[in-house]
Amino acid sequence: MKKTLLLAALATGLFIGCDNAHKTIDDETATAKAELNIDKDRVDNAIDRAKENVEESAEKAKADLEAKRDSAKAQIEADKKSIEAEAEADKKKLEIEVNKD
Repeated sequence: MKKTLLLAALATGLFIGCDNAHKTIDDETATAKAELNIDKDRVDNAIDRAKENVEESAEKAKADLEAKRDSAKAQIEADKKSIEAEAEADKKKLEIEVNKD
């Protein structure tokens, strides 16, 4: 009878020990999953911020390029008019010289 009680006590102790270990494992697993979710959210937020920064930079670069293009077009048009004015002045000088002869 002593052996049966001893075995029963041992089995109960093992059961309680295993149950506590199982609960600890479940708690640790839940904690790890929560930490992973927090880390995933941080990574997702960082990715979203990076995308926004890239989009803003791209929009700014596009605007800068468009402004430079417009400036270059205006400069080309001004140079064209200047060249045409110089050519017209040269033409008039030549006409005057030809008419003198």
